[in-house]
Amino acid sequence: MSKIVGYILAGLLLVVFALGCGPKEHTEVDASIAGTVVDGVDGTPVDSARVLLSASDVRWGEVYKSEQVTDADGTFSFRVSPRYLHVLEVAKNGYVGVTLRVECGVDLDIALYRAELVDRLPR
Repeated sequence: MSKIVGYILAGLLLVVFALGCGPKEHTEVDASIAGTVVDGVDGTPVDSARVLLSASDVRWGEVYKSEQVTDADGTFSFRVSPRYLHVLEVAKNGYVGVTLRVECGVDLDIALYRAELVDRLPR
């Protein structure tokens, strides 16, 4: 009788793993999110902008965060898993920050506008 119960449990475990309910694999990285942060008025690269990537694992309800600072040519690049939902937050002192939901495999051009220009807009 205990052998039968053991076989049934082993079979159930195989079904659970086959349905994707097994242990999480955090090593699945085969896509990228990359881009350039530019000044929204003159198009020059914005260096030293903070780019925060939040990746939400829908199946497991976890959020992973990674942060980079743009280099002199305003570029950034993250290696990501396509099964996550991705949100980028881009900010730099003196500019109005932006938050974007992004897809994998896309090269982005993100425009930041100086705060003093936005403050002058009519309301």
